[in-house]
Amino acid sequence: MSFVIDERLTTLAYTKHENEVEMLYGMYRPRDWACGSLNFSATFKTVRRVYYGSHRWKSSVLLVPLVFITLMSLSRRTCHPVHNVSSNYPIGVDNAPRGAVSSVALFDNEYVKGMRAEQVTTRRSLSGPGAEHVELFEALLSTEKGGLYVDIGANEGVLLTLAAMLGHPTIGVEAISQNYLKLLNIINENGYKKNVRVIHAAASDVAGKVVGFKENMNPESSQRNGQQVSSAATFDSDEILQYTTTVVLDDLVDANITLLKVDVEGTEFLALMGAKRLFRQRNVRHVHFEFSPSNMQSLSGKHSPLQLLTFLHNHDYSIYIEDCSHDISAAAISELPAKCAKQNDANYAVKFRNRERSSIESYKLQVGDFSVFLEIMLKHSSNGSMLVNLLAILH
Repeated sequence: MSFVIDERLTTLAYTKHENEVEMLYGMYRPRDWACGSLNFSATFKTVRRVYYGSHRWKSSVLLVPLVFITLMSLSRRTCHPVHNVSSNYPIGVDNAPRGAVSSVALFDNEYVKGMRAEQVTTRRSLSGPGAEHVELFEALLSTEKGGLYVDIGANEGVLLTLAAMLGHPTIGVEAISQNYLKLLNIINENGYKKNVRVIHAAASDVAGKVVGFKENMNPESSQRNGQQVSSAATFDSDEILQYTTTVVLDDLVDANITLLKVDVEGTEFLALMGAKRLFRQRNVRHVHFEFSPSNMQSLSGKHSPLQLLTFLHNHDYSIYIEDCSHDISAAAISELPAKCAKQNDANYAVKFRNRERSSIESYKLQVGDFSVFLEIMLKHSSNGSMLVNLLAILH
């Protein structure tokens, strides 16, 4: 495997707005983070860099007390609840040693088969980011008993929890550190150690790259989303900047995937470009992804929205507009070349599961309509990004 992890990925971010110091960490080291163990030299350098927003020194009387307080707090052994995760649970990427190099993916069909678990007998209701897709995801996962679910941009783990409750082998990838801790605690508190693995990283087309994230937090729900930033981006003094490394999905998984979900705030194209082998081998049955052309253009390249749709079409997928309930105007919806399934059919999830082509044809984006679809989305994004949720089904 081509990515290498080292101490530089353990970072600190300071925010004046919340007046707190938050420790952020890299892959493989959640236990060190949780119990306050850190490389002080790297910490000092990172505090300097993140606090000032650049690598250059700027004079400030606040720097010395900030670093002093930070280092003193790190010397204490106050642990986050994640320290209760069993020592034999493969945290991060299967608890691989730092600098591990392998020519095979970590999760192959044989490994995934061993992750299968019994369905939880007592179901519980799910709420939070992604809960609006529970009905569809349960229907799609039911098409294959014990099929693999891969969640790129797992966020707080609502859909990951659904798959885990159903007993499916589940792999989650999450870039925002606070969300990653929540995922570890979900595993620990609900007994999902057998069938769930989570990875603190950003899925991309290149492995081993350190990327930054502007943290977007919803004050009403406390939901944290991470907007990956370009090197040319500028930041307000109150914005938090997190760092993590990129991974390539082809390096992680070499198994049949029943459902791949991708919601990474504009870098969906890059995430799928890191899975070319999986698509070439027809390993992915369903792909559900958030599609915001304006965000994607700014983070993945001007032509990436069309390239993504074309990539899926060329690999024998039919693409459907599944949900138009978030961040899209009624005017934009009225102009779309296909209908929004969820908003037009109460039984849409079952029809997608059963592949009732005659019933779902009106929701399908025809290849000849790709450019028109993008033009409509971009035209209505002048006052803010527009997005829809798309579902791609392998023929």
